[in-house]
Amino acid sequence: MLSSEEYTEDPHDTLQKFESRDHPRFSSLPTYLCPETNERYILWSDIQGTFLNVSYLQTYEGRAMFMIDRHGERHQPLRIKFSEVPYTVFNIGLLRIRIEASHNIHEFTQSSSKDSSFPHNRFSIPLKHLIDKCQYLIDHLETIANSDRYTLRQATANAWYYYSMARKRLETLDQDRIKALVDGKDRESLLQQLGELEQQMSMLEYRNTCRNMLHGKVCRWEYATSSLFIVLPSDLRSWDDSVSATHKFRLYFLCDIRKMELASKEWPQHVHLSNHPGYNLDQPLEFFKIYGDYALRMLRMIKHGYSDELCEIPPLNTSKILWNCDPYIFDNHLTHDTIQSLVDKALLYLIRLAPPKSIMEPGLTRNQSAAIEAYLDLQEGRPEGLHRCINQSQDVSWMCRHHKQQSFGHGSQLALLENFVRNHGGLIDMQQATLRVELSSPNEMDQFSAYLTSTNYIFDLSIKLNWKPSRRYIRRFCLDLAKTKTIALEIDGITLDLHPQDSLQCSKDIFANSVIPKTKLPLITLLNYPHPREHCIYMGQFSLQSLVSPLNSCHSWVELRSDLEAFGSQLMEAQVAADCTTAVNELQAVFKKYGLPAKTTVTIYKSLWRAVVDLQRGVIVEVYSQDLSCPRPLLSLNSVQTLTVDRTIAEFDQELGHIIQANKEMSELNISTKGRNVLYEAERIARLRRHALRPICLTLFDRTQDYRGRMVARVDVGGGNFRTHDIEDDLAEPELLWWDCTLSDHSASFLDMTTRQHPEVLTSFTVDFSNLSPIGLASVQRVLRRSNLDHLHVLCSPIDPDLCDPIAQVLGSVQCLTLKSLVLSGQFIEEWLQLWPPVSAPQLLSLRIQGTESTVQELSHSSVLWIHQLIFCSPLVDLTFETVLFQDKSDWALMIESLDLSMLKSFELCETSQSQLLSCSIANKIFKARYS
Repeated sequence: MLSSEEYTEDPHDTLQKFESRDHPRFSSLPTYLCPETNERYILWSDIQGTFLNVSYLQTYEGRAMFMIDRHGERHQPLRIKFSEVPYTVFNIGLLRIRIEASHNIHEFTQSSSKDSSFPHNRFSIPLKHLIDKCQYLIDHLETIANSDRYTLRQATANAWYYYSMARKRLETLDQDRIKALVDGKDRESLLQQLGELEQQMSMLEYRNTCRNMLHGKVCRWEYATSSLFIVLPSDLRSWDDSVSATHKFRLYFLCDIRKMELASKEWPQHVHLSNHPGYNLDQPLEFFKIYGDYALRMLRMIKHGYSDELCEIPPLNTSKILWNCDPYIFDNHLTHDTIQSLVDKALLYLIRLAPPKSIMEPGLTRNQSAAIEAYLDLQEGRPEGLHRCINQSQDVSWMCRHHKQQSFGHGSQLALLENFVRNHGGLIDMQQATLRVELSSPNEMDQFSAYLTSTNYIFDLSIKLNWKPSRRYIRRFCLDLAKTKTIALEIDGITLDLHPQDSLQCSKDIFANSVIPKTKLPLITLLNYPHPREHCIYMGQFSLQSLVSPLNSCHSWVELRSDLEAFGSQLMEAQVAADCTTAVNELQAVFKKYGLPAKTTVTIYKSLWRAVVDLQRGVIVEVYSQDLSCPRPLLSLNSVQTLTVDRTIAEFDQELGHIIQANKEMSELNISTKGRNVLYEAERIARLRRHALRPICLTLFDRTQDYRGRMVARVDVGGGNFRTHDIEDDLAEPELLWWDCTLSDHSASFLDMTTRQHPEVLTSFTVDFSNLSPIGLASVQRVLRRSNLDHLHVLCSPIDPDLCDPIAQVLGSVQCLTLKSLVLSGQFIEEWLQLWPPVSAPQLLSLRIQGTESTVQELSHSSVLWIHQLIFCSPLVDLTFETVLFQDKSDWALMIESLDLSMLKSFELCETSQSQLLSCSIANKIFKARYS
């Protein structure tokens, strides 16, 4: 709890507004900031000082309550949570209470409290108001008895406050020899009413505690052993309260049967002790330091019983808790006659050891559950007597053999699955609900899926693939397994490269897009992925990849996932770069604790950002972010080598400049944006990196037409500012791999400079001459002459008559001998073909003549002859005419004769071109003859 000296007062920053019938205008009070929770609040004493008769506050969400701390107790002094919506103040009405003092009858009202014989501070809140408020809160508790712990604990803490105030008020009246009548009830009746209210609160608290122990926030499938157990003295005959050496205990697990899991009522539907002699408890004092409160709550449940719609724990006096327990197994120590005294002794011991205290989360944490075995004297390795059972809600319960068989059956379908697994080098462990199998073909994969889905049983699966399945088979197989509600899936043998190849490759995890979309598999472990000897584990928003062999699946994956989530929370809350470094260091310690290899990368996936951690180096090496959505300290880490940004706002440019300038280790920068001004981006990066010793690879993706984006350019930028002239010889120059962007004279000269020293790097080129002068055209001519392009796309824009000769020279510079793909598009294809000189020795595989949707291109006979020569000399496999007509439709016969239809795999004609071809009888006849 925080004292009043620990307030962080900030009255000028945030004020809380109030409205009241007595105050027609809004009133405001200062708020305070809690350093533990970063929540703002108002002091109740400030509210009482402003609104003297305040009863309670209310918004559209309901009545405001006093805030509670992480232990479920009221803060002192009392606090009300800050609300963006003004609070409405409800005052205490004028209450008339009949008071008898010194044998005289007095009428006490709110106004008469100003009398000197009745001090104002003593009667500022009438007794009737306190009792009514307590009754209201308890009635409210009845409606939220099954809610989460915070909601109920807050209401309970408020009810106890008014209950204690009412008790104190009665004590004060007794000290002053005043007898009060409230609603006709005297002191004894009022005390009886308060006693009944106290019992109601205690019972509601007990039931809510039991419910949250059994069905709380912690996922039940994460328990390594049954969460239901009791700890009892080993031997009462040798027990001596004064001799601690005689205080020995045994732990007994309970069958965690749920009502909804039983198909019939042949067996009782209640929790009972496992038919097992239990386990001696090593180091009981150390055990009770961690589990004492939980063990105490479990014993109280066993003693008094508890039942809801899902679970029934019979009270101890019915002896049902010992159902199906053989006295000989328990060596006559735990019987119907002894269990009552054993439970009472254990309760008394635990209460003396540590009195019960309020707690927000009464259930076990996942780490506490996993650590139980460390305190048990296990003679044969693991706890026995109970079977791990997974239901369709992916909840795990630990049941006795009888209840498991009745819940899930043991029919012929399970026998078929067992036989299949046995014949394929596998094993089924029914007690631990695990299955291991080897599959060698798609047919066996389908058979296994069919057998598994036909049973009611759910297993943790370990599957070895002895062949290389396609992505389609893996995808279908994983979707089938997800339908069985499998929790943990391990696949050994996937060797596919599953990463998407577009701008989203850095923003999405490998499973969501490629293998297992929208499945409910909590844990996926992939061995040999995506390359031999690589190990990948995927769990929710995290993936782990290791390059160490031999590999073993992590047996502590439940606890590991918990630690990974804690790491993710640390990154989300990081304020400075040092916080990220601390989080990574703690993650290294986690891996060392579990014996996992240090040569591992850990990736955290969020909806708008991603980060990759190199655990061997202990640094974050890769970050993806949509604008500034990731935690800001991640972008200021000097260790980041690869940064990918999905830029949608202009404000990010300045921030990106600071990041690039500060991070000297960055070697790869990927920018996804709308628009394709490569030269601007490249020059800016080079200018920011002018003092860097290592080059940076800049890749640009364009999202103008497609959200996923497509790569339009990749440039290797060295240190220094590169320009079209006066380049320093000792500075590394940019290297271009791909160009699909708007050309200007400046960018054309940049291309000229780049290809002069690295002519082989330009493989794909989209040419738009609309903004080029003769100087720019000369640069493009030199680029085309020295480059061996694979793909050329010419945008046929209007031609300036003064530039016809320079453009013809540029087109004549195309090296058609290496060109594999040519695209001509736009509204002026005819004009461009008239300028294009005849080509020699073309080796095209793909040709696309594409007009615009608004205008059909009409090609002259000379243009058709140019295309005919190109097709006739090329081993064409792909030909497309879109929104194109021939001025002379008989030219289609010439075009069809030039085609080798035996090599052609794709011949696409738009509806206009197809109609014209079919209308030419000669061309139609030749086409049908050859095509048939």
